[in-house]
Amino acid sequence: MGSYPHRQNASQNDVLGNPTSQTPQANYGAKIQSEITSNYLREYMLLKPQERYQFLETISLRNSQSLLEFLINLKTTCSSNFYDGMFGLIHELIVNSKVDLQIKTRLFVQSLLFYKNEIILIDQELLKNAMILLAQRPNSEQTLGLANYIFINEIEAFATLQEELVLLDRKNIGIIPLMGCTFTSFKIDPQVIRLLPNTLQCLNKPFIQILKQDHGLRLIRDIPINVVGDFLQISALSQAQSCTDLVKLISHISDIFVKKWDYLYQSDFSLLIAQFSVELKERNLRWISKLQEILEVIDQVTFIQLEKGISNRPDVVFHLINGNTNSLKAILKNPKIVEDLSGQQFFKMIGQLKKINKQNKDVFQYCCELQENQLIKSESLGMLEGLLGFSFYHFKNFALTILCMMLSLINFITLVQVMGKLYYAQLLPFYQQMIIRKHYYNWENDYLVLRDEKRFSDVIIKSGLNINYNQFEDKLGVYYMTQKHFDSLTQDDYFLRQLESSIVILDEYDWLFFDGQPAYMFETINHLKRASKLIGLTGSILTQKEQTCLDSSFGVQEVNFPTLNSLKADKKTHHQDLLFNQQQSEFCKYLYELSMKQTLVTPLIIVASTSYVMIEHYFKKLKELQFFSMKGIKGSKADAYLEEKFNIQNTNKRYGVFLLSEIQGRGTDFHSSREIEDNGGIYLIVADIFSKKSTQQIVGRVGRLENKGQ
Repeated sequence: MGSYPHRQNASQNDVLGNPTSQTPQANYGAKIQSEITSNYLREYMLLKPQERYQFLETISLRNSQSLLEFLINLKTTCSSNFYDGMFGLIHELIVNSKVDLQIKTRLFVQSLLFYKNEIILIDQELLKNAMILLAQRPNSEQTLGLANYIFINEIEAFATLQEELVLLDRKNIGIIPLMGCTFTSFKIDPQVIRLLPNTLQCLNKPFIQILKQDHGLRLIRDIPINVVGDFLQISALSQAQSCTDLVKLISHISDIFVKKWDYLYQSDFSLLIAQFSVELKERNLRWISKLQEILEVIDQVTFIQLEKGISNRPDVVFHLINGNTNSLKAILKNPKIVEDLSGQQFFKMIGQLKKINKQNKDVFQYCCELQENQLIKSESLGMLEGLLGFSFYHFKNFALTILCMMLSLINFITLVQVMGKLYYAQLLPFYQQMIIRKHYYNWENDYLVLRDEKRFSDVIIKSGLNINYNQFEDKLGVYYMTQKHFDSLTQDDYFLRQLESSIVILDEYDWLFFDGQPAYMFETINHLKRASKLIGLTGSILTQKEQTCLDSSFGVQEVNFPTLNSLKADKKTHHQDLLFNQQQSEFCKYLYELSMKQTLVTPLIIVASTSYVMIEHYFKKLKELQFFSMKGIKGSKADAYLEEKFNIQNTNKRYGVFLLSEIQGRGTDFHSSREIEDNGGIYLIVADIFSKKSTQQIVGRVGRLENKGQ
């Protein structure tokens, strides 16, 4: 206090022009403070360890600023044995003190200079204020102490104080490399340490726990060297909510590298991993803490590469990273990639087509004239491929060419055992509308209409055609109708007149024609005869009765196409049929035991009718299995539901058990994966006795397009 009068006199002399104003003035307050601190240090060094807390408390009660000065001098002038345990002592003093939060924060920040791996829980408000203070007054030693405290105590503060963390990180660069001794003390692998991102944001609790497990090796094990850095950054910066979530992310991506890397277009996949790393470094809120969304994008890119044959498409990667899924949706409409027919297989297909259609003079003559590799793509087919965004394989190109050739000759063409009937039913309107302009009706059963109507809606609209479901309009377009709705429209004379200038495509026409009473069949056929052109598609071989009915009604024979399995090896495994005469409980027990074994390697599908309710009731009580009943789920919703659940394993590494009705079993698409294929393919159980035709269609849903099936 004595210095203040002196400073006042100096000010007066300055005003008078006294040259003494140029003479440096001693800071007596600082000198006294320094002498006091020196005295404190001498006293402290004579104390026993158990006496130190009382000494610190005494200084704090006198003057908290003196305690702060004392701590600075203690760190710089004394050896470490004099301040062992100082972090814990200051924390105890803060807890017991009644001073305000600002002083407690300054004491805590100063105590970070003495942090030595103590396990102590610090109040979050104190941590928050410490982070703010260190952002305002950067200090690498104190920030290093805070970082070590967070790492060793696995504190969640950094995850909850994002704004403070970003500012702290920006003002105190290069702290992570200074933590080498701490990482080494936990035996973390040196390569992992070198790859750690140089940002405090990696010190989130789940990632800290991963680092401490298995020396952090799961972060680099099985990861290609060119992506391991970005992969580790994703793991560190994704801000997982729990260690379980982060383990799921790491395991899922690691499995892709182990099982699928050799089959992927690696440049696109590496770009995807690198871009996610960049987005997370830049703290893009679209991806922070969104581990499930990150996995979905990674799975989508993997799927379109392996299943759709899409490669060298960095534009798709950038679109997905930016949240734009338009290009992905367009790709997903492409057919599954299969190995195209070789020249020998193509020649074999022509030979089989001639043999099984020798009664059909037009098809037989066409095949005789066609030599190996002479299939020329028409201009219309080329335009259609451009519209769809993908090219047809020889098999589909050939089928469409045959179909349209036949359609130009007669009014009713039927194709039997056609693989990919859906595509023919959807593509024919585009193909034909490039030549003639008419209405088109895709007539199917209820389930198939709901499934198919959405698949090509965008392309139909883009091609200039109208589209509607169960609603007829007097506009050029494609109209999807259920059998029931078509029947109701046949009471309308205007609709029947429009039918005379329209093309009608019947998917699964044998079910539509030949199911029901004879009077109904007769009426339906008479209505359909009005159509300008009629196309029937089915995947089943017609019975003699059905063929006779077809011949007498339309005077035509079906055109049989060879299946892909007849041209290439059939990869289905047919297990022995079992007939149960025992009680229902024995049947359900058998299904349970088989499910417990099979779901460890593949999904299991059960198709049932009379036993549906019994199986559903039994499996719903089981907790160890993922059980999904498809009751009441129709059309595209069923496909979407299955696509979401089908390839997912639960925490016990089990796939799901899916219970389907007969009609769902006949028309649902099941998307396999490389892991499932490696384990023998999708496993199907037909739990009831159906008609031969229905059973063929159900069994035909697995082992499709060169996939395996059981």
